[in-house]
Amino acid sequence: MKNSNKLGIGFDMVETSNFARLLKTRSTAWKQYFTEKELRYCFAKSHPFIHLAARFAAKEAVIKAFSVFKKSPVYSHIEILHQKETNPKVIFHDKSLVNYQTFLTISHTNSFGAAWVIVKKI
Repeated sequence: MKNSNKLGIGFDMVETSNFARLLKTRSTAWKQYFTEKELRYCFAKSHPFIHLAARFAAKEAVIKAFSVFKKSPVYSHIEILHQKETNPKVIFHDKSLVNYQTFLTISHTNSFGAAWVIVKKI
């Protein structure tokens, strides 16, 4: 099978309580996992830990999906941007990943953040 015919599929689900606890510590570790745009978006919400958890799950799902291509993106090179009236958008800040298309969906409750992603080489 040619590499261009492969699809990477990833799923992840995380507990929001882990992010709520981390928020209480006033940790600065967020910057190794999230971009400034992601942090601004999440911290503008009344319960940022829910949105942080969902974005973290999305990044984990993306990393899992890339395993089929034998690639291991890092969290800080994956940006999950909110888009009104459509699925979130994945932006790659790594030149080796720009030839991939993603299809992402995120969901969250007060308890869990979850994401599914499909990655296709273009």
